[in-house]
Amino acid sequence: MSDPYRERQPVRVSITGIDGAGKDTVAKNALRRLSEDDMRVVKLGRPAYLFNNGEQQQIYRRTTEGFDELHRRADVNHDPRRIMVANALNVLAQSRILERLASTPRKAVDVMASSRDARIDPTVYFDYYAPQNLQTSVDMRRRLQTMQRLSGISRDLIVLLKVDPEVAVERIEGRIVAEQETREQSGHSQAGMRDKWRHMHENAADLGRLARGYDIALELLQEVEPTP
Repeated sequence: MSDPYRERQPVRVSITGIDGAGKDTVAKNALRRLSEDDMRVVKLGRPAYLFNNGEQQQIYRRTTEGFDELHRRADVNHDPRRIMVANALNVLAQSRILERLASTPRKAVDVMASSRDARIDPTVYFDYYAPQNLQTSVDMRRRLQTMQRLSGISRDLIVLLKVDPEVAVERIEGRIVAEQETREQSGHSQAGMRDKWRHMHENAADLGRLARGYDIALELLQEVEPTP
């Protein structure tokens, strides 16, 4: 007997890159346009959305905001280990639970996109947040293989967005300032669905280092799990 879930598998896409590369902006604009062509589209990440006939609806809000709060607290305390734990929990929840829940025979999805990749991003950021002894003892290939097993994801397409690290920092700073002005003018505690805060690595030098890591990780992934 055929498996109806397998028959309805969506096209799966990862849109990734360093902070400030424009992942959410590109994803939302592209996916909204796809949904206008009578496609049902889901974008997972923080936040997560369902696009249907050009309309955008936030989904899994409580879950994604919970992971955001964990990450924010770890960043405020400059605690790399807590940041690693928060991100690991988010990756596993998204890849093992939310991705499965978002596309079922009852809720058929044509395109499933994520604004990071559950294999590449943890592998790259490991070099920044993991203890030094782990960074040197676990090479990038082993990290990718481990994240492939843990996440269990597959992708039909990976989109790596590139940006000059200096430009990325300008974008990040500009958004933080704009959101602060919006909060002051509106009197609300939030400027949008997900306000930006400054992560430990969001400076030109560290973003440049991470950008080089993306190039290496993507090349290695072609050997571990070949993907266009």
